Amino acid sequence: MKKLLAPLLLAIAASSAFAGQFTVAPLRMDLTDKAPAGSVSVTNDDAEPLRLKVSAVRWKQSAEGVDSYEPTDDVAFFPMEVEVAPGAKRVVRARIKRPAGTAETAYRLFLEEIPSAAGRVGASRLSVAVKFGVAVWHRPATETLALSFKPESFKDGQGQGWVVNNGNAHVRLTSLAADQVSFGELNPWYLLPGAARKVEFKTAGPACSAASLALVAETEEGNLPTALQGPLCAD
Repeated sequence: MKKLLAPLLLAIAASSAFAGQFTVAPLRMDLTDKAPAGSVSVTNDDAEPLRLKVSAVRWKQSAEGVDSYEPTDDVAFFPMEVEVAPGAKRVVRARIKRPAGTAETAYRLFLEEIPSAAGRVGASRLSVAVKFGVAVWHRPATETLALSFKPESFKDGQGQGWVVNNGNAHVRLTSLAADQVSFGELNPWYLLPGAARKVEFKTAGPACSAASLALVAETEEGNLPTALQGPLCAD
């Protein structure tokens, strides 16, 4: 039987294994007009056959960084369903059907487990299907990575503000750092072009009223220097 797994897992690493069930690699596709096709491999590490349904969606974020997904015909993929024998590996291929725009377009290629009939037999047996999303980036010919920070509120040394992606490509933030400013813990997350994410910070002294502060955002593409336009501690 299948072990109990989370019903929805979105990929953010280079490869991932699900409790000994199956492995997906890589967890992202970087596609361009010159290289519009990519693939991922699925390895079945379980003793039972694995069946997956494949689908593609357009991935968007609101101005506040909230994810949403929409049906799309922009991505062709094959196969639509895949069966992987125990210990075997299968490849799922995808291709972008439209030309790149001036900004990156984001998609998710979902691999959704189809529970076996055997896994549903017996009250003591529990099976939860895994739905796993591979990030698919359709990159523009020229990329600009740019972040800004907009303070929103501040009181007694603590505040909140928005990290804004002003570039035309996504960034995956893992940490923020600035002199005399302490940011709350960040779980790594993607920020699509035009989207923002609220973060908490603490600061005092000269940094509070400075007109500008140097900020370093650690991303999957490396450290991205930018500026915090002050005063940081806006009332």
